[in-house]
Amino acid sequence: MPEISEFLSESEEFCSIKFTVLYSGWRVDHALSEISDDLTRSSLKQRLRLLTVNGKPVKLSAKLRKGDLVEAVWMKHLEPSFEPEEVDFGIIYRDHDLMIIDKPWNLTVHPAKGHESGTLANGVLHFFRSRNLDEGFGAENRPGIVHRLDKDTRGLMIIALNAESSYKLCRAFKERRIKKIYKAIVKGTAPDFGIVDKPIGRSLYDRKKMAIVPRGRPSVTEFKTLERLNGASLVACNLLTGRTHQIRVHMASLGYPVLGDLLYGKTTIPLPGIALLASYLKFEHPKTGMEMEFKLPDPPEFLDLLQSLRE
Repeated sequence: MPEISEFLSESEEFCSIKFTVLYSGWRVDHALSEISDDLTRSSLKQRLRLLTVNGKPVKLSAKLRKGDLVEAVWMKHLEPSFEPEEVDFGIIYRDHDLMIIDKPWNLTVHPAKGHESGTLANGVLHFFRSRNLDEGFGAENRPGIVHRLDKDTRGLMIIALNAESSYKLCRAFKERRIKKIYKAIVKGTAPDFGIVDKPIGRSLYDRKKMAIVPRGRPSVTEFKTLERLNGASLVACNLLTGRTHQIRVHMASLGYPVLGDLLYGKTTIPLPGIALLASYLKFEHPKTGMEMEFKLPDPPEFLDLLQSLRE
C-alpha cells in the first residue's frame, strides 16, 4: 500500500492528498482507492479534479514507480445517480437523529455497476423523500449511509437522519469509537479465543477478493468461541479495525471460513447469504451523548442452521 506523506486540505466540497509510492507496479486508481475509504475506482472519473505524478498530469491507468510523488484533488460529493425505491428493511429504533435497521441478507448497500437499483441506498433515499426529510448530505450525496455491510451479511446498521448526525457518526466510525460485534458460524473447531493481526488488501490475483498481503492495511479481529457444533463453531468477532471482508478473510486465513462463503470457502448452507450477523452495536448518541446499545436477536434461519449443526 502507498504511504501517505501529507494531507493537503479538506473542505466541504473537496479533498486533496499527497503521497509517496513505496512499491512499483501500482496503478494510480488502485492506489487512490486504497488510501481513501470513501473513494471508489468506479467514482474516480466523475469526482477527480486534479491528478499529477511528479508534477505532471497522468491518466488513472498510469503505473506508478517507487518514489513517485502523487497529488490528487477530488470532489467529496456527487449528485445522486440513482432513484428512490421502496426497499424492505426492518427499523429497530428511530428518533429525530438516527435509526437502527436490520439489513437483510442479499441486499447491496451502495449502487454500483450491475447493482444500480434495489440497494439499501435506494431504499433510504425513498425513506427520506416519503417523509420530506432533508437529503442534501452524506458521502456522494447518499443520505444516511455512514457505514457498510457486505451484501451477503445481515444485521444492524446505523442510518443518520440529518447532517450533524451524519458528520458525528462518520467521525465516530473513523475513530473506532463504535463497538461492533458479529456472530459467525465457521467451519471447523475454532479455539476458545484468538486475535488475528494480519494486514488486509486487495488480492493480487483476483480483484473481487481481499487477502492477507504484506502491504495491506493494518487489520485486527478478536474472536471468542461461543459454542462448538458438529464440524463447525459459533464465534463472536470484535472488529478493532474495519476493513472490507475483514472477518471473512481473517477467519478463513486460520482455516475457519464462514459457512456459506463461496468467495473464501467452499461451503453451501440453506441461507440467503453467509452465516455472518452484525449482531451488536454500542455507541454514543450523536446529539445527546447518551450510550446506545442494540442487540439483534438471531433470525429464524440462523437458529435453524444452528440447530441442524447441533444434531
